[in-house]
Amino acid sequence: MKKMYKHYLFLIFLSLFSVSAMPQTDNEKINEIVKNVMGEQLSAQDLVVKAAQGDADAMFELGLCYRRGNRGVEADQSQAVLWFTKAANKGHAQAMYYLAAYHMDGSGGLEIDTLKAYNYYKMSAEQGDEFSMAELSDLWEVRGIPNAAEQALMWNLRCVDKFREKGDDFISSIYEYEAFLKYEGFAGVPKNEELALRYLKMSLSHDHNHVDGMAYNSMGEFYLEGKRVPKDENKAIDYFEKARDRGCGLGAGNLGEIYYKRGDYDKAFPLLKEASENFFFPSPKAMRLLSACYKYGRGTEVNPIEGEKWMGEAVKHKDLNAMELMKLNK
Repeated sequence: MKKMYKHYLFLIFLSLFSVSAMPQTDNEKINEIVKNVMGEQLSAQDLVVKAAQGDADAMFELGLCYRRGNRGVEADQSQAVLWFTKAANKGHAQAMYYLAAYHMDGSGGLEIDTLKAYNYYKMSAEQGDEFSMAELSDLWEVRGIPNAAEQALMWNLRCVDKFREKGDDFISSIYEYEAFLKYEGFAGVPKNEELALRYLKMSLSHDHNHVDGMAYNSMGEFYLEGKRVPKDENKAIDYFEKARDRGCGLGAGNLGEIYYKRGDYDKAFPLLKEASENFFFPSPKAMRLLSACYKYGRGTEVNPIEGEKWMGEAVKHKDLNAMELMKLNK
């Protein structure tokens, strides 16, 4: 898998808290719940008084006021940056996190500067901010960061420890799965099959409702191929079913492929159709096999138009076998 699945989950999560014209951050949820790190809802005017006395928390809160446009002030991202900067200069970890987000997006009157963002995330993470650790785990492509892949892996593993310590099984499962991907050779990290399998198993060790569906799908593929575990198609089916239950289109597609190869087209067709149509990340392989179902009448009536349509979708979604078939048929 060439893209961190985690971002799909965070995009859904962040959309619940979206605010226009400003960079969105994972700390929004924390701040909405806490409301005020000082424990009371002070007006912006009261916060200015505290800030003038050197109170870093008040400076940070003023940044939030201007960021969101509440407590008596209108939203003004430049003012938000000003107050976050003042708080960050006093060592406020969350303010550093927000400043990094503005530098990443080039908003609030700032230009895009990923190295500055990295430095703010790093200072914040070193104070224990888990969301800054999360951002650092993905900054493996930024030029100018020494040993970027090693740094990304280190912060990824710090995320695992931090969220496990907090008892947040769902988020820790995501970062355990991301560590698995990195040890599979993603993000410039040297491949380590033993550690990859260890972190995949860690991701699967939580209660079922807290496990990312992609982790179930990956373990299912291991059992299907006999890769690092004894080959067992029935166990693979069990994992693919759990992946499907957790909203993973690739898991549904792998289930459909197993039944397709068994010749059980009545079971294969609805799974392949579901995997092609009903998931945020559909399965390109399922699209190719769905095309064959329509072309040859396997599990459904022959429909050349639908067959051609789904082969085109498989090519569009970069299924390599579909792309080869299209070349041969030209």
